[in-house]
Amino acid sequence: MLFLLKYLRGGCALALVALTLPALTEAATFPTSLAIIKSVGLKVGVQVDGQGVKSPAVVGANTDFTIIWSTAPNTALGCVGNFAEGPLPPSGSAVGSITASRSFVITCYGRGAAQTATLQVNVGVADLVVSSFSATGLKSAKGQRGSYLAGPYTLKASIRNAGKLKIGVPFRVKYLESADGQGNWISISEKTILAMPGAVTITLDPLLRQGNAGVGARYYQVCLDTENKVSEAKEDNNCSRVLGPYSFVAVP
Repeated sequence: MLFLLKYLRGGCALALVALTLPALTEAATFPTSLAIIKSVGLKVGVQVDGQGVKSPAVVGANTDFTIIWSTAPNTALGCVGNFAEGPLPPSGSAVGSITASRSFVITCYGRGAAQTATLQVNVGVADLVVSSFSATGLKSAKGQRGSYLAGPYTLKASIRNAGKLKIGVPFRVKYLESADGQGNWISISEKTILAMPGAVTITLDPLLRQGNAGVGARYYQVCLDTENKVSEAKEDNNCSRVLGPYSFVAVP
């Protein structure tokens, strides 16, 4: 306690004034120097339907995907990203969708180091096409234009996902045959493709056919996803050109 003398107004008398001062406290001791890290070991990735995808990831518009990040144990204190308003844990995941391609940026930090990673996620589409279709082994009949010698021949085809988005649903591929090439197509062979990455070509198993003399002309075509299971950029390019007519005569 501190005492002060104060003159009273209008006279010479003195007044004794007491002031109370706060007690002095000792400063807190800094903690022992904490370990300084060189790196938080940040790793990031994208999953679609529980499966990891290569970077840059391609997803469908309005289709959920998962962003996953992790840091080395006992390094990062937390993270921040441009896809979350609040702080993020040192390791975790976030699920959402987008309508347009964008980048996802995350920064994780610790004592002495921080690391930033960027994930590019693009919106893409699938597009099934028949990239090639041909008939081999046909022998032209001399002097008979448009006719071939009776015997075996082979249909060969390749299909392609011309889009960048992986097709994750099964779809059918059909070899079709017709007597006029205009309609009444019948399936002569079918194959189910379980999944197909983007920008990938698949060669189908060759289909052996027998050309017989005296039988009417035959036309052929390959069509994909006839049941419309796959969402595509174009739905009107799933069939090949028509091969034929193939008419056969007896071997001399």
